Amino acid sequence: MELATWYDSATLRKGEQQKRKAWPTRLALIAVPLVALLGVTLTEAVTPPPQNPLHQEITGYKNSESDLFRALQEASYKYGVPLGIETDAQGQTAKNISVSISQGTVGDIFDALIQQAPNYKWVESRGVVNVMPKQDTDSALDLKIARFHVTHATPDDLHAAIRSLPEVRAWLDQHRLVERGLVTSSILIGSNGKTDQPRVSLRLKNMTLREIMNTVVKKPGFRVWLVGRYGDHSQYLSISID
Repeated sequence: MELATWYDSATLRKGEQQKRKAWPTRLALIAVPLVALLGVTLTEAVTPPPQNPLHQEITGYKNSESDLFRALQEASYKYGVPLGIETDAQGQTAKNISVSISQGTVGDIFDALIQQAPNYKWVESRGVVNVMPKQDTDSALDLKIARFHVTHATPDDLHAAIRSLPEVRAWLDQHRLVERGLVTSSILIGSNGKTDQPRVSLRLKNMTLREIMNTVVKKPGFRVWLVGRYGDHSQYLSISID
């Protein structure tokens, strides 16, 4: 065999051997991302969406609180339902309520509680239960807020940020009201001697005040907001977040 022919044949055999050796590597390179992709797809397919807390089944619910709003807040905390309450201009609420549900859902609890106060209604807004007067009112919660930015804010910081909004200040002046928030948030002291309040950072634009408040109470550590008027002549407006 001539040297050139032998060299070409040997080179060809070597090339074929290298190709055969390369095939497993190429298959592995293809298989790894394919398996990863299938894994993600399968994980997404079998992971159920988070359950709406209002659909939770309950049995043996009883409540005989003297105040509707207190009962609503207790249900919110017990079943993990973010809650917003807006009182009417007189701050009136149902007294001596009595609710008993042998079997149903958390949503049934809110239905039964609100039935105790014919002048109120409740709606779900993106996972937050909003309780409000049935009669439409000129509410500060319907104000369109151009910009709301807070960083690492506690409930007290949020209250201060909201009352200082130019839209809120103008609305208060127009209605001759004074914002005077009632203290409702619990201040916990940690082992390090520092307050253990929840904190939140938000950068929101072009949202109503109600939407902003709902966004807050969906964050970890927050649960309830309350907006209402009080005083001998309903001259005060309270904005509270807990």
